[in-house]
Amino acid sequence: MDKKTNIYCENYGWLFEDLKLHFSKLRLSGISVICTDKPIIEADAWVAIRTVECKLSPKPAKTVVCTHDLKHQSGLYSPDGPRGAVHQMKALVMCHPEQRNILSEAAYSFAGHPILERPLGALKTFSPAYREKPRFTIGWVGKDHPGKRLDWLISAINCMEYSKNQLEIMLVGMDLERTQKEIIDMGITCRWYNRNNTPIEAYPDLYRQMNCLVISGRLEAGPLTLFEALASGIPVISTPVGWASWFAERAPQFVKIASSPEEIAKELEQFFQQKSKLETDRDLIAKFGSIWRLDDWFKEVVELASSLITETVVPNSDLTSVHQ
Repeated sequence: MDKKTNIYCENYGWLFEDLKLHFSKLRLSGISVICTDKPIIEADAWVAIRTVECKLSPKPAKTVVCTHDLKHQSGLYSPDGPRGAVHQMKALVMCHPEQRNILSEAAYSFAGHPILERPLGALKTFSPAYREKPRFTIGWVGKDHPGKRLDWLISAINCMEYSKNQLEIMLVGMDLERTQKEIIDMGITCRWYNRNNTPIEAYPDLYRQMNCLVISGRLEAGPLTLFEALASGIPVISTPVGWASWFAERAPQFVKIASSPEEIAKELEQFFQQKSKLETDRDLIAKFGSIWRLDDWFKEVVELASSLITETVVPNSDLTSVHQ
């Protein structure tokens, strides 16, 4: 009989629900994957996708907990803090080396805990394709949240020195009505694809319609949009979050780091001038940006959980050398 691995997190929509959907599609020998909003008792191992919910696990010794961000407020990971139950879980999934430092400061003991440590990457469905565009199309993907600093995109557009009829903004995500209206009121064409009625399956084609992607957040450990854009052959302008600096150091012509709206505007103008060349580089960008794939991450997470059932040690993945 197959061993049951329960992947769980509350349904708050979007990213984690997409992760659950793809976990549910896994077909692994001897393993049955069951995705739920809350943990079920009738399982052999558990994966808490949302860090804070690991405390709900029926058996911490058979539980994998995932961490997805670089939040660093005081007491967050202390034993009695909001994410303190992490200390009790047997296995850990991290997606950025800085998470080791954050957990170490909270006195987390890595000894004896099987660990999977790697970026998520993009799904294999994200791939490049040339599209003729009447205007220079700037993409932004996410939701209107203070940590995403969507106002930086608006300020950057205002700082650009090109004619407004040469630009188009593509917004993909949730709660972006106000932003779309503000951009249109500036005299710039703006399309918004609402995440509530735009499934993840449509995202690869949306990325292919962009000339570049802007990332303006401050806490992401990925972010996933960085990998999705690069896998689609799209250059990126990003604040120094997650893996953006790692990619920028290795391919500065395709990934630009910007620490203010003014710097974002400057890099957008550079990409505008280079748009023809960047279009021809799409396959090269995609190859560079596809080092890691999300499809493999799903499999590796479930295999880690399975190792807790059989008590078979899975070798730790170490990103230290990769990040240097």
